[in-house]
Amino acid sequence: MTVVYPNGIIDIIPWENGNVDKKNIQRFLPALLKDGESETISLKPGESIVGHYSASKKTLSSNFDD
Repeated sequence: MTVVYPNGIIDIIPWENGNVDKKNIQRFLPALLKDGESETISLKPGESIVGHYSASKKTLSSNFDD
């Protein structure tokens, strides 16, 4: 899942088997953040967080004999 905050911070949040993979979350910061903006995300009236989710179908391999 990709989450984009109004101040330009982007979080890439991986999921595995329906659960957040907290060890592999990545945060990308814009170049012009003020001190402390990367630790706290706050929304002002009229602002919103945008999230994008994509999923891929895993194919199962089998070793069945014909």
